[in-house]
Amino acid sequence: MTRRRAGQGGSVAISRPARRLRDQAMAALRELGEAFLRVDAEAGGRTLAGQGEALTRGLTTALLRMLVLLVVERRTPGSAPLLGAPEGAWPRLLALSRALHAGAPEVAGLSLPRGGRLFDPHAHPFLEGRPAKSRGPMPPLADLPPISDAVVSQVLTHLAAGEAQAEDTGPDVDRIGALHEGLLGLEMQPDAAGGFALTSGVARRRAGAHYTSRSMARAIVARTLAPLLAEASTPEALLDLRICDPAMGAGAFLIETCHALAGALLGAWERTGTTPSLASESDLLAHAHALVAQRCLHGVDKDPLAVDIARISLGLLASAQGRPPPFVDHALRSGDAIVGLGPAQIVGLNPRPPRTPASKDAERVAEVAAAIDAAAAEAAAIRRAIRLGAPAASEALARADDLLVPARLLGDAALATFLGVDRRSRARTLAALPAAVARLLAGEPDPDLSARLAALRAQHLPLHWELEFPEVFRDRGGFDAFVGNPPWVAYAGRAAQPIATPLRDLYAALSPAFAGYRTLQGIFVHRAASLLRPGGRLGLVLPTSMSDLAGYDPVRRAHDALCAADEALPDFGDRAFDGVFQPSMGLLSTRRLGPPRPPREGLPSPAWQLARSDIDAVTAGVLERLEAFPRLPAHLFGERGYQTTAADTQKLATRPDEARAVALRAGGDVAPCLRRAPRFYCDPSTFEARFRAAQDWHTVRLLIRQTARFPIAALSDGLAFRNSILAGFADAQYSESFLLAYLNSTPVRWIHYQRQRDARQGMPQVKISHLRALPAPPPDHPAVEALSTLGHLLGARNEGITEAEQATLDSLAAQALSLDDAALALFRAWRAAIQPGVRLTHDAPAPEPDPPLPDPAP
Repeated sequence: MTRRRAGQGGSVAISRPARRLRDQAMAALRELGEAFLRVDAEAGGRTLAGQGEALTRGLTTALLRMLVLLVVERRTPGSAPLLGAPEGAWPRLLALSRALHAGAPEVAGLSLPRGGRLFDPHAHPFLEGRPAKSRGPMPPLADLPPISDAVVSQVLTHLAAGEAQAEDTGPDVDRIGALHEGLLGLEMQPDAAGGFALTSGVARRRAGAHYTSRSMARAIVARTLAPLLAEASTPEALLDLRICDPAMGAGAFLIETCHALAGALLGAWERTGTTPSLASESDLLAHAHALVAQRCLHGVDKDPLAVDIARISLGLLASAQGRPPPFVDHALRSGDAIVGLGPAQIVGLNPRPPRTPASKDAERVAEVAAAIDAAAAEAAAIRRAIRLGAPAASEALARADDLLVPARLLGDAALATFLGVDRRSRARTLAALPAAVARLLAGEPDPDLSARLAALRAQHLPLHWELEFPEVFRDRGGFDAFVGNPPWVAYAGRAAQPIATPLRDLYAALSPAFAGYRTLQGIFVHRAASLLRPGGRLGLVLPTSMSDLAGYDPVRRAHDALCAADEALPDFGDRAFDGVFQPSMGLLSTRRLGPPRPPREGLPSPAWQLARSDIDAVTAGVLERLEAFPRLPAHLFGERGYQTTAADTQKLATRPDEARAVALRAGGDVAPCLRRAPRFYCDPSTFEARFRAAQDWHTVRLLIRQTARFPIAALSDGLAFRNSILAGFADAQYSESFLLAYLNSTPVRWIHYQRQRDARQGMPQVKISHLRALPAPPPDHPAVEALSTLGHLLGARNEGITEAEQATLDSLAAQALSLDDAALALFRAWRAAIQPGVRLTHDAPAPEPDPPLPDPAP
């Protein structure tokens, strides 16, 4: 992995070793998968009977078990091989899994936590040749799936081969999470020949999950924790910090946080002369890791297997030879970080912001609130003791959890009713909840409520933060920091994922960030910011478009009311995640000390400023001079294009016919000062009222291509167009002839390219907000009139721009902006570099094809 220094921008690219690790993992999965399919075929389908859909997940679990055992072998010098005996490797793996899950005495020396999902023998019964949902003992040896030792050996070879090369992910514990997340979302599709194809299914896309490199996690953690570490100078202050990843996956960010805090703890011990006396330096480091893991780290994830992998990885990182791993079950929890309620919402039995209760309900509300507070206080005391290493931690945690069962039930009931009852009946059913919940707690279940609760927990695993971590909020007023890479899931735009209407309503009720361009990552930003203590830090990996896209204004508004973003946020570029082309950034911010700041009425939230390492002093100076100019009037640019759906594209023709005679232009029909013939023809009546009236198209003066790195404009002739074209207008100060010449000039294109990150990364698009951000030269400047004259000539001719005309355009635009010859030389050098071999003349090349579904970015 290569990256520039955090804070300086630059890109993070997937390294060759990381790809090799992924390829080795896929080879191991293929090897084991083919073996199981052969075994199932030879058994007449009895091995996988009823469990075929779980095949990929079960085999991935088996691979993870093998990798964990390989790591344990590596970290235990002189130990007998766990899987490397000459024969019986598959039965040995199954027996070890059962022993580890049960915490049997014979595996106590392996320093692995007991229980959890990874080694649970009942999670995937087909691995032992048992029928679906069976929970019996392991079958006799003769009845186990006959996976040969040769297959297991080859799988282990693949898993070990990536180890020496995985400089990105570390030599051992980090690889466990990398394997889990690298295979997440893969699906095995059996074919008729007895083999299968590995495909990337919809699971990863809908989960929005992608493996985060160690270098990216380290960069985010370092910048997030820096102010906290500067303040926490003593060992006690360091160990009081509470850091959380709200979507931890396999724990990449928690592992980096553990490294960072353990290193700081070693330094604090040395400064204060309090270094513990241990046998070796490695024991001291393991002790520091263990203290940090047990006292400082917290994490949440919807996937119980991911939570268990994080638990195991932290245990391996923080355990010294011969010592048990630290207990972290109280801090790493499985649940949906978004679907949960605060105490006031739970007491009010409504996910919407709490209101003052009616007088008849006030007594009940006060009584319920007091009961929840008392239970949370008692649970917090137990959890404090666990955090400090109290004995019998598992039993103590169970007692703490039991204390909060009634409160959790109240919250779950409110959520289940909101999601499980139609809008018309929702308010009435919520109002009746207190009586129904009381009957449920008294052992008189309400069938309707019970069914709603079961459906909720099956789909969402609700998590109520202040009940799940009561000591954090009572002791600290919230977390000291959140770090992580929340899932990127959009519910609007071209990458929209499906979402049920009740869940959409719930997200809107829970977070003001779920508006505009609605995304899951936006809700995570607001949820994490709201759970920080005053002065706490936020460090999240997000799509770069969140920093300035107009559709993300509600997210920035919700965040900025609570937190202040750092300057020069890291820009990781568009190669940070394998197979993902959306640019990414790091949002780093600090929770404000006072109450939430009210938004500026009627004004959009300011953009979060990203670091730039790709501009020199001359470029920066020109951009600074241009900041003094006002912006072009907003009414000069807008949307008019028809947004075609997948069904609509079937109604378009490339030639006019009797039914489809109305022209419909697309972005590729627009070249500099060249309006090409329409590419499509349609029958507007088939689009019903969604197609604009003819007069709406005639008001458009300019056609501006949307799918481009910089403005490309031609005069409009009043014909209809798709939404891959933006509309330009005119006013008394700026005519369409001026705008035509101005937008096609190299200075304006240079300004757009330097200012707009979209132009430099990912899939570029010119947006209305970009056009409205261009500098407006003085309308009475002589160069503006000259540009209007030349623009009138070019527009009437509609044949493009010659090189001589381009040079004149560029010179006039520079004059209109009061820029000198040095700046003009800068623009022309940029044009030569950014557009090699492209001629913007009337013999311009053929247009690029339009995307078939030009759904605009929000």
